[in-house]
Amino acid sequence: MVNHYLIANWKMHKLSAEALQFIAGFSSTSLPDNTAVIIAPSFPLLPVMRTAIEGARLPVMLAAQNMFYEEHGAFTGEVSPQQIYDAGAKYVIIGHSERRTLMNEHYNMLSQKLKAALTAELTPIYCLGENLQEREAGHSKEVVSGQVQQLVKDFSSADIRKMIIAYEPIWAIGTGKSATPEEVEEIHALMATMLPPGMPMVYGGSVNAQNAQQFLQQPHISGLLVGSASLDIQEFQRILAIF
Repeated sequence: MVNHYLIANWKMHKLSAEALQFIAGFSSTSLPDNTAVIIAPSFPLLPVMRTAIEGARLPVMLAAQNMFYEEHGAFTGEVSPQQIYDAGAKYVIIGHSERRTLMNEHYNMLSQKLKAALTAELTPIYCLGENLQEREAGHSKEVVSGQVQQLVKDFSSADIRKMIIAYEPIWAIGTGKSATPEEVEEIHALMATMLPPGMPMVYGGSVNAQNAQQFLQQPHISGLLVGSASLDIQEFQRILAIF
């Protein structure tokens, strides 16, 4: 039974040879039975990673970093959920703060993506969180609760149970800054009162081997979404050893 999640978001890093080297170094790693290890490489690496993981017989799952909400059509540059599933991914990150801020993705679009992912039998890793201005104004809880309310309004409890919620405060993504474990736990505890019981909720925001254990000790944090610290195999293994 999966109780914890360790999700690696490689963002726009690594070429095929580097990805294969990572998997080769990972093949001797002991993976805990109760933890789902999920790697999200860029789109071109999904088939490469799938072949390498299957060849090494690793219990590692793949995720896409994004997707479009249509099955097919004249949408140049986009990738459908069906194509993602066909490439070997069973998960997809939706609503990452970099997509929201750099690509101006709004909730109406993200809602369509969530629905399309569920239809394609992909598990959405749905990201939400406040920005620095909202945090400094003391509105973190208000912003996050509003984002959860949107989700609860538009999706049934049964569908929400098919998702993973990732709290990633925008001000802590790629900045080296991280919320304290107590601050993250407070937000996760708030979300737990609004979401179906037992929902997996992970934290992402400058997570590394030095602070991972402190987050995992909190009762409402069931996993981690790791960015830059997941690119180095040794650092990633140190984080995994904490689970």
